[in-house]
Amino acid sequence: MTAELVFARKNMTSHFAKLIRFAIKLYKESNGKSHRLEKLEKSLGQSIKIATIVNIYREPSFNFFVEFLREKVFILEKMPELIMTLNIRSC
Repeated sequence: MTAELVFARKNMTSHFAKLIRFAIKLYKESNGKSHRLEKLEKSLGQSIKIATIVNIYREPSFNFFVEFLREKVFILEKMPELIMTLNIRSC
C-alpha cells in the first residue's frame, strides 16, 4: 500500500510541476518579467520536488505568485479543464 502511495505522489508531483511552470509562463505574459519571478524560477531549479512546491506556499516573498495561482489558475471554473489536460493514469 505505501509503495502505491509513493508512486502516486511521484506521478502527481511531475504533473503539478508542469502546471507550476505553465503558470509561470502565464504570469510572464500577463504581468511581464520581474525580479521576484526570476527569484522564484531560480528556487525551482531544473527538477521540482514536492518540498520545493511546498516552499512556494510557505515563503512570504512568493505570495504574489500564490495569489496569482488562486486568482487566475486554480479557480473552481478552470479545475476540470486543468485536470483533463494532465496525462494521469489511475493507480
